[in-house]
Amino acid sequence: MEAALGTNPVNYGTWTDFKTAFEQQFIPLAAQMEAIQKMHNTQMGTSSFATWFQEWSTQARCTGADETTKMWAFRRNLPDGL
Repeated sequence: MEAALGTNPVNYGTWTDFKTAFEQQFIPLAAQMEAIQKMHNTQMGTSSFATWFQEWSTQARCTGADETTKMWAFRRNLPDGL
């Protein structure tokens, strides 16, 4: 079997293609909707940037949102002084 795989290697495409297909397969719609809500509404407040960004970016990755939407939500959740 290993010889057959060696002569006909499986093509998984690019990392981005694999990641997109994986997320579409394994992130349930309800979890994605919750992540979207949290990405838009998790404000930094008095949290340290590192703590807040870790939580926010985890949610943002699960949304499937484009970069423009993520940037808008990111800026929206920072304190006014930043």
